[in-house]
Amino acid sequence: MHAMLAARTARALSKTGAKKECAHHLHIARAALDKGPHDDDPKSLYWVDYGEVEMIAGSSALQLGDPAEALRRFEAGVKASYPGEEEYPRSHAIYLARAAEAHLAMHDLDAAVATTHRAARCLGSVESARSTSELNGLREKLVPHTAHPAVREFLQVE
Repeated sequence: MHAMLAARTARALSKTGAKKECAHHLHIARAALDKGPHDDDPKSLYWVDYGEVEMIAGSSALQLGDPAEALRRFEAGVKASYPGEEEYPRSHAIYLARAAEAHLAMHDLDAAVATTHRAARCLGSVESARSTSELNGLREKLVPHTAHPAVREFLQVE
């Protein structure tokens, strides 16, 4: 419970531009996970693990204008055995869309398109207005880059 609250606080702080405070709350979230589960943790928080906290850290870094750190955190989430694509496709599609946005911010159009394709595949198995909205926003951000063949092809195919 403490890890989830700290991670969500960090995410909220990222939206206000509070970089140091965001990092502090992510540290609190990781430290709470290090302590292990508690008997009074709600069973509904089964999904709060290192992978989820790193995905939130990636989203926060992107919000704070640090796409390279965002990609490092998303990768750390995957390495922490984040079961997104298999178990949480809706959430994973959102995180993939954000990773694609980070690639786009770093001008890596091929990686942005490849990651966007993965996000779209995740959504093929679920219906989610929030995930669809993230993907549509990403498509809009790709439109100015239609001179790039992979972007052009993606926007015509998807």
